[in-house]
Amino acid sequence: MLFSGFFCRESKTVIMGGIIIGCASILSRVLGLVRDKILTSIFGATTTLDQYYTAILIPDLVYILIVSGVLSASFIPIFSRCLIGDKTKNQDGQLNENARSFVNLLITLLLQVIVGVNIILWIFMPYIIALIAPQFTPAQLNETVLLSRIMLMSTVFFMLSGVLSGILQVYKRFLAYSLAAAMYNVGIILGAIFFTPFFGLSGLALGVVLGAFLHFFIHIPALRGLGYKYQFLVNFKDKNLRDVFRIMPPRALTLGLNQLNLFILSILALNVAYDGGLSIFNLANNLQGVLTGVVGISLAISAFPKLSLEIAKDDSLAFIKTLRMSFLNITHIVIPLSVMLYILREQVVTILFSGSKVDFITINRISEVLMFFCIGVFAQSLIPLFLRVFYALKNTLIPLVINIVVTIITIISGLYLSKTLGVAGLALSFSLSGIMSLSLLWIMLRLRYGLIILDKNLFRSLVQIGLVTIISGFILQLFASSISRYQAYIMILVQTILAGLISSVVYLGIIRFKKGLHYE
Repeated sequence: MLFSGFFCRESKTVIMGGIIIGCASILSRVLGLVRDKILTSIFGATTTLDQYYTAILIPDLVYILIVSGVLSASFIPIFSRCLIGDKTKNQDGQLNENARSFVNLLITLLLQVIVGVNIILWIFMPYIIALIAPQFTPAQLNETVLLSRIMLMSTVFFMLSGVLSGILQVYKRFLAYSLAAAMYNVGIILGAIFFTPFFGLSGLALGVVLGAFLHFFIHIPALRGLGYKYQFLVNFKDKNLRDVFRIMPPRALTLGLNQLNLFILSILALNVAYDGGLSIFNLANNLQGVLTGVVGISLAISAFPKLSLEIAKDDSLAFIKTLRMSFLNITHIVIPLSVMLYILREQVVTILFSGSKVDFITINRISEVLMFFCIGVFAQSLIPLFLRVFYALKNTLIPLVINIVVTIITIISGLYLSKTLGVAGLALSFSLSGIMSLSLLWIMLRLRYGLIILDKNLFRSLVQIGLVTIISGFILQLFASSISRYQAYIMILVQTILAGLISSVVYLGIIRFKKGLHYE
């Protein structure tokens, strides 16, 4: 009961909820880096690890297209409507009959869909993997097919987790929801350490399933406190269930196109001139994802309720001020950190991935790919905010159309750049597509809604951020140039941390001396 009460504790304020989500996001990203370190220590960035990343592409695509689109697009608002609309709502804060029925109907339907799709994919998996990775040998192909078939089980747990996390978000029980991603990484780490010595790569696939189970299971204590228990129900004519699938297509397609971008780039990374191309692409992408995830997505999530409320109140002045402040907060953090990552990329990659299975050639390749990812970090961090601006405005069509255009351009540019720059060209294509997507979203806000985002005050603050970043970046470069990657590991670690701290102190010190960034 104590364990259940701890996870079921309600976050009383938006700030407290944001702190919980932010801290859990940092924990998850750190564990993600630990996961990548362990994987490269065991397998290296080779074709063997490519098999793992290839195998997980299909389960990830199933989840994004079938589950994530449904849950992100429509579950929370319709579930909230069930709670508000049912006059029999329990006074103790537990789910009412209307809400329970809706959740049970949705879980039952999604279970049927996912199991059906997984059976089809199980049968045709050899042909799918052969199409994705034609360069694999017959032995590698058979092993990758087995891995992907094992990982298909994870989609069921992720579906259950997605529904339960939506319930907890509505009830402001953010702790379990926030820790779920960290638990997923814990499962993979456990699989890599304890399963792979006995089962090889199949042990890693089992770790993915374990991680998905932990992702789901951590919600159970909090759900018990809300009085929810699953019951098998089928009613395809239920109004709430039909509303879910009526309003989901635009956001589901948008999410699907985002996944398709990475899916196509991942396939192209498999076909570069050297082994481990997909692994190198994913390892570098995970590094830049620390900034975009912890900063961009977290701040966008925290801003979304306020933006939606101001739209509901028809308070356009407050809406644009919130948008500008959120924009400034993200750029204030992301721009200097992305420059820091760009300058220290070789040292960071050496610290994270150097080991018996990773040589300096591979480290150089990861560093090069990360360099091109850094170019678009600011755009990838701001896109979640701009998408939520359109969602607050109840416009899902414009983001969808922009995503279609950007996806086509990404595929074309990826095909071209990968031939000249290899995996680094794919990272450059991803960054350029992000910048283009942000630009189009910015322009359409101006043309469609007349929202002028960049006024003189915001422009002055951005110029200040840029100038201070150049100064701190120049100082950081002086320190970074003296750090040799060929010295003892502990020396590289200490010198890199000191260089980053000095640069951060310079940046924050100048901003503080200028009395901070202000938007009036």
